[in-house]
Amino acid sequence: QTQKSWKAGEEPKIAAAIIELFHLLPSGAGQFLDELVTLTIQLEAALPQGQVYSELNSPYRLPLTKFLNRYATESVDYFLTRLAQPNYFRRFVDIIRSESGQVLREELAKSSDKIISIAFPQ
Repeated sequence: QTQKSWKAGEEPKIAAAIIELFHLLPSGAGQFLDELVTLTIQLEAALPQGQVYSELNSPYRLPLTKFLNRYATESVDYFLTRLAQPNYFRRFVDIIRSESGQVLREELAKSSDKIISIAFPQ
């Protein structure tokens, strides 16, 4: 039997706190981009509907955004290559529309050539 040091229902807060740590890691932590985004999408999908948290009110978005901002160029490239995948596209749009998505919006604004080449492949 395992012993928990948190109350039932606080699991989302614990997971969000762990995600929060990733933007504090030394340079090179960008290697976790795919795994962290994928895990966040899975965690959001597992949030119970009608509770305090949901996919729309995710405790994971801000911590993930901080990480994405730190690796803005890589993050924009990552999401642009996944535009055809609704789970990734929706998350990216939600993140860049948020207040904390300013760094990503700025990087996206510099990426017009990438956007055109991905949206209109030859």
